[in-house]
Amino acid sequence: MLDNKHEIDPDRLKYFMSLKGFDIAGLARSAGISADTVKDVLHGFRKKDGSTTRVNDGTCRGIARVLDTTIDQLTKGSPLASTSSMTLPTALQGSLCDFTAFIDDRTHGFVGRDVYFEALDSFISTNESGYFMLRGEPGIGKSAFISKVVKLRKCIHHFNIGLQGINRLDQFLGNVCSQLIGRFRLPYVCLPEDIREDGAFLSKVLNEAANTRSREPKIVIAIDALDEVNQPDIGPLANILHLPHVLPNGVFVVASCRMQHDLQLSVAKQRTLDLEANSDGNLEDLREFIESRIRDSNIQSWIQSHSVSALDFESLLVEKSEGNFLYATYVLTAIGSGDFTDVTLKELPAGIRAYYQMHWRKMRDRRPHDFDSVTRGIVCTLAAADESLSVSTIGEICECPNYVVQDICRSWLEFLDVGTDSTGEQTYRLYHKTFKEFLEEEVDVGLRDHKRKVTDWILKRYRLRKAK
Repeated sequence: MLDNKHEIDPDRLKYFMSLKGFDIAGLARSAGISADTVKDVLHGFRKKDGSTTRVNDGTCRGIARVLDTTIDQLTKGSPLASTSSMTLPTALQGSLCDFTAFIDDRTHGFVGRDVYFEALDSFISTNESGYFMLRGEPGIGKSAFISKVVKLRKCIHHFNIGLQGINRLDQFLGNVCSQLIGRFRLPYVCLPEDIREDGAFLSKVLNEAANTRSREPKIVIAIDALDEVNQPDIGPLANILHLPHVLPNGVFVVASCRMQHDLQLSVAKQRTLDLEANSDGNLEDLREFIESRIRDSNIQSWIQSHSVSALDFESLLVEKSEGNFLYATYVLTAIGSGDFTDVTLKELPAGIRAYYQMHWRKMRDRRPHDFDSVTRGIVCTLAAADESLSVSTIGEICECPNYVVQDICRSWLEFLDVGTDSTGEQTYRLYHKTFKEFLEEEVDVGLRDHKRKVTDWILKRYRLRKAK
């Protein structure tokens, strides 16, 4: 027998409701269904028992009709229409940035943040255009939120990642303008040579996209980590990244930055929300995140061997984390990997900086014979570089055998991103900027010698290429 019921994705339903400006009562009235049905769909996929709400075919068609979409677009797992592959001229394809791996990593195990999604949806549905700013301390989940927005809305996006050297004005303008051109089929085959001089071209394509949108009445552009942007030569009166003072109707920018960053953004319409570490909502989300992770058998074994209850473990880890998701991730990963077997729950460090300090001491104790002469140099070299470095490159800069580099990098994996270069060789770079800041401030002030060595290596590579 055919199953004539459909599993609607609640996040997609929220998205299409926000585009049309519907609240629960409004959608129920227009679709001729009960408000309870809408509530069930919106919350059914978040029940802890894993149960789902399935909607009969007629009701689902009514909802889709009112929202001017299709059942497929409302169904969990179906690609959104706005994500259809972009047709771009060759000259523009090179300006696109692929953040797929970064987004997947930051949304792994994502939980909560309902208050902020609701605030964003409300801002979009009640304004013609504007900037929605999210501020917070490092490690509190700003990038995860922006990444989740991108995954749910399939929107135009750009991530400033200083550790990868992706934080320049030309990279942002090229990436975002090319996405707009491809998404809305604008008549451009290349970007202007002077694109970074001002925001004229960005404003131009934003206006043209806004004028040609049809089934995408709201254009959302997500930008992460404005505090990591490097644009020293921009005029003192210009907005960061040349963002327009006034956005065209139907265009919204969702962006994040650090709480203490001195960001002077002159815009006509803006709402700013702070992700406060010790707020009840953030701590509740953190507890939910920890609860989802401690189901791991290794973590369960650690809890049992230390004679504590799961509830006590969650409560104390929330307290020790000081509201920081990155801290909780590091500690849970370390416990799951077999570390901290001789550390009690109360002995866990409090706060992300204390965790870095403890780990640094622990790694020194594990390899005392060459920690200062080898390990320190390799880790600091990774911090000094603005790009991923291959094992052989690290070995060349640090004058160290490749097998030693590989061995040391493997012992620091929780702080590193691993990849491969064009030749298939393994590459490494730091995972989060906070660890680099710890190294710069507490291990090797400014990383000056290591930055010099990296620069010398880059110049040497350039000369060799030029000589060929």
